[in-house]
Amino acid sequence: EEFGRACVPGPWLATTWTATLLQAIGGESAKQLLPSLVDGSKKMAVCALEAGGSWKLRSDHLETTLIVGKLNGQKQLVQNAGKADHLIVPARSNNELALVVVATDAAGITMEATPGIDATRTLYRVTFQDVAIADGHVLTTGADAARAWKAAMQTMTVVAAAEMLGGQDWMLHETVEYAKTRKQFGKTIGSFQAVQHMCADILQYTESARAAVWYAAWAVEEGTDDVDQAVSVAKAYTSDAARKSGNLSIQSH
Repeated sequence: EEFGRACVPGPWLATTWTATLLQAIGGESAKQLLPSLVDGSKKMAVCALEAGGSWKLRSDHLETTLIVGKLNGQKQLVQNAGKADHLIVPARSNNELALVVVATDAAGITMEATPGIDATRTLYRVTFQDVAIADGHVLTTGADAARAWKAAMQTMTVVAAAEMLGGQDWMLHETVEYAKTRKQFGKTIGSFQAVQHMCADILQYTESARAAVWYAAWAVEEGTDDVDQAVSVAKAYTSDAARKSGNLSIQSH
């Protein structure tokens, strides 16, 4: 929430996603990568999205493949790939999901910056063409890979929703303070019922989003039976509420 409230730029979201995924994967390779990621000496990013646009990585739908130690495919909208030292790449290998790690300076990797709405986050299209992957760089495969991916996605979906919630909270407080001081027709605009209604709507959206996000965070932490639903509700509601809060804040100014 605080990162969203301050609109902090930089690769913190991509870094947190990578760390969460490595923790879920476990194993010696992940343990070797985590310390340098945490202390900031290395930067990493996750390459997930493909042309099909789905975040649910089914091995039979993945176009990126790992065959005989060669990685081929293309990933879209990869955050901070241009500044990363390593990438974690989901790929299809032997009809199973595989999560592999590859250095960004490896032969066969090309990156192209792509435009995005959020100027604080750089996005890239990353293409892999016959990139050599050693056995030790295959972090996990099959059911273990699917389990790690799901766990990381649940956590990071809540994190993204919490960031939006922080932004909403900032918009609420700034809009209310502005309404208290801005004068029109000799009165503060906060005395007008139309502006009051807009501020009240922002409050409703923000507090409802807070309830959804905090419950989803608790559900992930406790592993409740409804965790999938809770995470989906938090992301869906907060995404819509943040957009509406932004529109109302602009109108109030």
